Amino acid sequence: MPRILIIFATLAPALLAQAEVAFAQQPAVSHAIQRGPGGYFSIIKIALILVVFWLWVRTTDWAIFDCQRLSLDHAKWSPILVFPFLVGFLVSILIPGPGIVFYFVNFLILILCVAIPLSMYIRHRNAYVTIDERVMTRAHIRHVLATRTNLGVKAEKEKPYEKGAPVELRAMGADDEQKNQANILAARQTAEAFVATKDLLASAADRRAEKVMLDYTPQDAKVKYLIDGVWHDVDARERAPADAMLEVMKKIANLNEKDRRNKQEGKFGANYKDKKYICNLTTQGVQSGERVIVQFTVPKEKKFKTLEELGMREKMKEKLLQLMLKPRGVFVFSALPGGGMTTTSSIALGTTDRLLRDFLAIEDVHRRDPEVENIDVTTYDSSQGEKPMTKLPSLLRREPDAVVVLNPVEKETIDFFITQANKDDILFFTSVPAKEAPEALLRLVATYKVPAQELAPHLLGVLNTRLIRKLCPKCKEAFQPAPQLLQRLGIPPDHVTELYRERQPPGPDATEKEKKEKSIPCAKCGGVGYFGRTAVFELLEVTDPLREALIQQPKIEVLKKIARAAGNRSLQEEGVLLVVQGVTSLEELQRILKQ
Repeated sequence: MPRILIIFATLAPALLAQAEVAFAQQPAVSHAIQRGPGGYFSIIKIALILVVFWLWVRTTDWAIFDCQRLSLDHAKWSPILVFPFLVGFLVSILIPGPGIVFYFVNFLILILCVAIPLSMYIRHRNAYVTIDERVMTRAHIRHVLATRTNLGVKAEKEKPYEKGAPVELRAMGADDEQKNQANILAARQTAEAFVATKDLLASAADRRAEKVMLDYTPQDAKVKYLIDGVWHDVDARERAPADAMLEVMKKIANLNEKDRRNKQEGKFGANYKDKKYICNLTTQGVQSGERVIVQFTVPKEKKFKTLEELGMREKMKEKLLQLMLKPRGVFVFSALPGGGMTTTSSIALGTTDRLLRDFLAIEDVHRRDPEVENIDVTTYDSSQGEKPMTKLPSLLRREPDAVVVLNPVEKETIDFFITQANKDDILFFTSVPAKEAPEALLRLVATYKVPAQELAPHLLGVLNTRLIRKLCPKCKEAFQPAPQLLQRLGIPPDHVTELYRERQPPGPDATEKEKKEKSIPCAKCGGVGYFGRTAVFELLEVTDPLREALIQQPKIEVLKKIARAAGNRSLQEEGVLLVVQGVTSLEELQRILKQ
């Protein structure tokens, strides 16, 4: 399509010129500009426009083929590169205006219609290619001048450490900026290892990895990527090159490269594809050798903003907000470690009426949670022996309506919650690690050794979260479930005709075409079968029967039975809804329920 538009645009000047001649031959009318018998074309002005037009055709043709070659978003960039110039060209030709100033204004518009889309594309594509493939950089311009002109300009020679993936590594481990600069310069001296490190990080980022693990053995270094919460094996690296990469990472993280036994923690930066990653590096000697973890974070990047984006149903959200609007009591967030509790709690707290009620939060200065607007945060320093109780009594003198203390880490905090709940109208939010909501109640009592008869009267509810992978929308496959499977899941057979699963390998009866298609990894998920994650929520409203059971029969089976009788859905039931909707697979639901 872009070539058709370019050809059409190529004919536009001739067509418009013919229209101009025809117009000149028409009888003059009273309001028309009076002109003589023709011959009033300015060859210079037309030539300038044709030069800009030719440049646009050449650059657009290159950009579109370059976009296809690099497998960028061709459908997005083609109209961006083509239509602005066509519109600008037609506007500049069809809107009349006398005078040299008007002509040069139109001429400037044409130039901008070429330059702006092209510069946008070049900036985007340069982030996806190696340094030596980037265009319109200083080095590229010098190279063009040196090889295609006789101006005596010498091309800049590419530095060895600039090869490989277009990743810019930044030393961040030292407090002193001069030390960081010295570290990055030292790391660049081992150019081959420096380039290999960039390639490893780029590969992990391209596959959406959250972490990279290198397990060093006497023979090699096994590599794994954590993608959507699941570890995936990658080709192992030979021991010597892997050692050299580790030295590079330790150097720019300001760690001791020679220490392969003790635990070390540091960080370095990596700029890649318009993102500035913070790479938290942890190394620890293990029995087989050494284990290295690189965790990627993007500061201030928020993937989710609302409970709906997290995957919460509207009815559950309404029920949650009702519980969080209570004037007094204790509300609990729970999840497995790394299961999304921090994200869930911050977004849930962000939905409450913080403008009408005074919210205070207490956090460890070394474990800060995401900022929530209109929640005033006070920090304590655990490394100095401080605890939440160090700050709580003085904060309550401000008479807040709600206090947030996640991960209270001490029995005194829960005791203080109970004491204040008996005296004042204060809503307390806390958290505890647990597999499911009923278990969170038992853990709250057991972990902090709080008498159930004292805590139970103040409990309002528990929101438990479990992260689950979403099927890749591009390669997921539908299948017809057996009636027995639907019955086991509690799904009426007439309600569901098909479920979805990840792409399966070709069967014995598959055609050669099907085998060839399935041998190519999905371009979206990279062959993983899943892309991104959502949350499965279990919201448990603590009723009087539950409070009584927590005191009299503190057993998980008893609490589950009472919760189910009260209409509370379990994690499994909530997960089955996602399976029915085609969001995830039954295999993935079974995987997370086994955690």
